[in-house]
Amino acid sequence: MSRTSRNKECLSKRASSFLGYGDPSSAKVWFVGLEDSVPFTTLDELHHVPVVQYLAGTECKTSRSSVYNIMSKIIVALRGAHDVTEWRKYRDEELFMLGGDAFLVNLYPLGKPVEDSWPTQYRRWLGMSRKKYYCNVQSGKIPRFLFLRQQQRQYKAPLTICFGKNHWPHFAGCFGLDGRDCCEEGRYRFYPASRFVMTEFFRSTRMSDVCIDEVVRIINEMSLNPFKRSGNKTPSDASSRLQ
Repeated sequence: MSRTSRNKECLSKRASSFLGYGDPSSAKVWFVGLEDSVPFTTLDELHHVPVVQYLAGTECKTSRSSVYNIMSKIIVALRGAHDVTEWRKYRDEELFMLGGDAFLVNLYPLGKPVEDSWPTQYRRWLGMSRKKYYCNVQSGKIPRFLFLRQQQRQYKAPLTICFGKNHWPHFAGCFGLDGRDCCEEGRYRFYPASRFVMTEFFRSTRMSDVCIDEVVRIINEMSLNPFKRSGNKTPSDASSRLQ
């Protein structure tokens, strides 16, 4: 086996073994983003196949990212908190902890600082362009989507929020939402029967506090809030609100 082939095999193994950050067994909301912001810099990192499916604890929070802030704001808003500063306490003390309410998943297995970048080491290790890499994940050649779909169903995530509008079609393809009933409300898309929401990327310029309030309001109106008893309705009960 060539070195490039071995690297691709390691990538496929990693894509179908590591799920995300937090505790998927307790999480009431799964958040699905695009990719980690930190790239691998050594082949040892790429070749390392995680022995655990997810990481939980303070070590998951490597920075004060806007993604963590917005996740925290959404969780405390769904809980019905009235203190606008409570999200900071949640982020610092509860986010990604065992037994917590939020779980973070990445659609793609390789980290990059920005979506349009493609680190030179990835091109060298894998012998492919960024476009080819995305195509290989989306087509299933790199088995990330199947793994995520199976795990999301296994853990029966009560509510899943996918963020990153450029990849809405790929979120839908990953989780088998193509052809499912959905509705667009402003800048967001809702699949009430499937308990999925799609939003802009979690950046303060795209998901302001006003936007977060709007998303949470619609989630509540559709009876999808997993922190409320109405969030335990059957999918048919939730989708009937659209009729």
